[in-house]
Amino acid sequence: MIRVVSLLLAGLAGALAVVSLARAQPQSAYDRFDADAARTPAERLVVCDTTAFLAGRPDLNAQRIVVRHVDRIPVTLLPPYFVSGGFLYSDRYDRVFNRMRARHEVSVREVAATQAGVGRAMVELYRQTRWVDRAFVRRQDRACRDFAAGYGVRAGF
Repeated sequence: MIRVVSLLLAGLAGALAVVSLARAQPQSAYDRFDADAARTPAERLVVCDTTAFLAGRPDLNAQRIVVRHVDRIPVTLLPPYFVSGGFLYSDRYDRVFNRMRARHEVSVREVAATQAGVGRAMVELYRQTRWVDRAFVRRQDRACRDFAAGYGVRAGF
């Protein structure tokens, strides 16, 4: 009886190890861009904004993408990556950025540099795969809503 219990416990421990390994593996190629795992405030902002951009399934062959922010002039996003220069796609994350900048948490230079790294990597993955994982977008939406709410901005994508 003790041997049977020992074997059952060993089998259960093995099954739990497999489950934990499965959870540790990224569910999609986009999971490396998890907003909750961002290393800096600028990275979290850029990851959220770029996810919002990709959630709209943009045409990366466009000559330009023009977005309008509330009470602001149009912003023109240019190829090849459309996320650069400190210009943000989402009006919501532009408002978060302005609040972060007012608190001296980020600068235009930091955001532009992060866009040149993480933002471009996200767009390049989209360019290569031609899709964005909808499960990733849903998970990211929750994290980014919480992030924006921390700055008094009600936001999703």
